[in-house]
Amino acid sequence: METSKNDSCYLCSSNDLKLIVNGTRTNPNVNILKCCRCGLEQLDSFDHMTDEYYEKSTMTYPLKCVFDDDRRVDQLREVLLQKDVLEFGSGLGGFCCAIKTYVNTIVGVDLDPQAKDLYEMNDISLLQSIDDLQPDSFDSIVMFHVLEHIQDPVQQLKDLGVLLRSGGSIYIEVPNANDALLSIYNSDEFRKFNANEEHLYTFNSENLKCIAAKSGFDVGYVKQVQRYPLSNHLSWLQSGKPLGQVRYDFLNDQELKDAYSSALSKAGSCDTLFAKFVKRYDAD
Repeated sequence: METSKNDSCYLCSSNDLKLIVNGTRTNPNVNILKCCRCGLEQLDSFDHMTDEYYEKSTMTYPLKCVFDDDRRVDQLREVLLQKDVLEFGSGLGGFCCAIKTYVNTIVGVDLDPQAKDLYEMNDISLLQSIDDLQPDSFDSIVMFHVLEHIQDPVQQLKDLGVLLRSGGSIYIEVPNANDALLSIYNSDEFRKFNANEEHLYTFNSENLKCIAAKSGFDVGYVKQVQRYPLSNHLSWLQSGKPLGQVRYDFLNDQELKDAYSSALSKAGSCDTLFAKFVKRYDAD
């Protein structure tokens, strides 16, 4: 079967793309390109990714997901209080379960059915599609490390926007293309490790703002979030391997973590971006 190639930038349509990673960690036939005009990173082909891929997923969810869920609840608890919330790409349901006691309603949407029993046990609705949801049903939508998996993120956000009430918000978390291990430390080992065939795009903060505008949203904010500590980065720089937070656990001091995160945030080089998109009152 002939492979279709992405020879222009999804976001700005420029044909000035350069190869930055040859092959991904698990697929040598897919490469990563970077737009020389807007900086968006995208795979050179999406042919390997289909809905069926996720429907038959055996994806595992590591312990760090629990810490991420706790962090997200701490960040969003007050703004989601007694709201009707949809989590798009809800995975094993960790965030849905953690936020449930604070919101009015929570609904999960995910193609991966392996956690169905967990949702039922916690009396949380799990859907595989948004097709049957009614317009203006939710005050807020959250999607964590999902947008980079979607072939047409602008259209997907437009579709989700229909489900939002006027003035509602979408909270989005994605990997940062300007991660310090890439943009400051230039770790070739991490660049190869980080090349993921499931990540169709990798965004910087300006890309996200452009995505919001094209989708009919205003940008509330785009924040820097550092998920991995200094100890992790030291391991990559010393040995080209992850899990420095285990190897150098004596460095996992909260004050040091906060100081390092703050320094990376000021440089725009945290590993994660967290954005708030607000639905325009006059959006279709």
